[in-house]
Amino acid sequence: MSDKKYTVLVVDDSAADLQVTMSAISNDYKVLAAKNGQQALLMLDKVKPDVILLDVNMPEMDGYEACEQIVAKNDKVDVIFISSNESTEEIMKGYEVGGSDYIVKPVMPDVLAGKVKKTIAVKEHQLALRQEIDMASKVAMTAMSSSGELSVILEFLRNSFKSKSQQELAALMRNSLLGFEMQCSFNFQILGENYYYGTSGDVSPLERELLGRISTMEERISDHGKRLFINNDYVSLLIKNMPVEDPEKAGRLKDYLAILTEGATEKLEIITQQVQAANQRSVSMTALIEEANDSLAYIHSTQKQIEEQNIAVLDDLVKGVEEAFVGLGLTEEQEQKIMDLLSQAQDQSTHLFHKNAQLETELENVVAKFKQFIN
Repeated sequence: MSDKKYTVLVVDDSAADLQVTMSAISNDYKVLAAKNGQQALLMLDKVKPDVILLDVNMPEMDGYEACEQIVAKNDKVDVIFISSNESTEEIMKGYEVGGSDYIVKPVMPDVLAGKVKKTIAVKEHQLALRQEIDMASKVAMTAMSSSGELSVILEFLRNSFKSKSQQELAALMRNSLLGFEMQCSFNFQILGENYYYGTSGDVSPLERELLGRISTMEERISDHGKRLFINNDYVSLLIKNMPVEDPEKAGRLKDYLAILTEGATEKLEIITQQVQAANQRSVSMTALIEEANDSLAYIHSTQKQIEEQNIAVLDDLVKGVEEAFVGLGLTEEQEQKIMDLLSQAQDQSTHLFHKNAQLETELENVVAKFKQFIN
């Protein structure tokens, strides 16, 4: 994160909980406190916190009502709810009123600090991406105005066939969604891993949670006011600004978005198969190299034994011939001739073993090159 001292406002009607929460983050941030939602709203007239830690269960005005009014005053603040209820309905309610994340009681100080740190990091990243996103939006809007909604879909489908990775496909999908003026988040599921993308930068923890839960549901399309969820085998899409005030346009966009998601799913299925095939080739190659290494070790050991045995046989032969000279009555010249032949045989045998060693080295080099290839 940057060196900027961020401000965190803690809203809780419990003095004890307020103290615990403030203590967990006071070393890293400028921390303010409010005892209820009304007091927090009054404070917003004078201060602009970056993050608000908001208790859900408070008298007179609960956290959800307070959040709606807070976001109406300052839509750039991130609200993290603190509640003892972790049901999907509660998380959905928090998201619908503008929350960024959700912490379940009892709150652990390290979890709380980590949530705030992550929220600040996302905020910084979004600011850094703003210029890039704005430029992409301008490009997408130009394409939209010149070719129409259907052309955006056709352009996406055509280009998706050429994409070689999930990153390329995600960029295509984001630009197409910007072409529809959609504010959205989506995730790709590949081999058990989730990859999150958004039209406005990073995806908030709460949206990630919702996308994960929606991806396990049976419904392909689910409406929640201006929010639309579309779920396929490899893609889950969350639209945040459906034009419900124009039913005809909303219905048309829903059809287009379903086609867009299905096209992305088809391509992701191919990408997943390619990744699986590459992983399988890597596993097979690794196993083959391990077998080759075992075989080389066996060859080396066997050659060493044969070399030692061969040397011993030749030494015994020379010794036996020298002892036999005594009773053969050979001349000195004849004895020398026989010894020269034996010495020549020893040299030839040694040379053959050296060639075998060179062959073994070449095999080791081949295995090493295979290792470099798969790594």
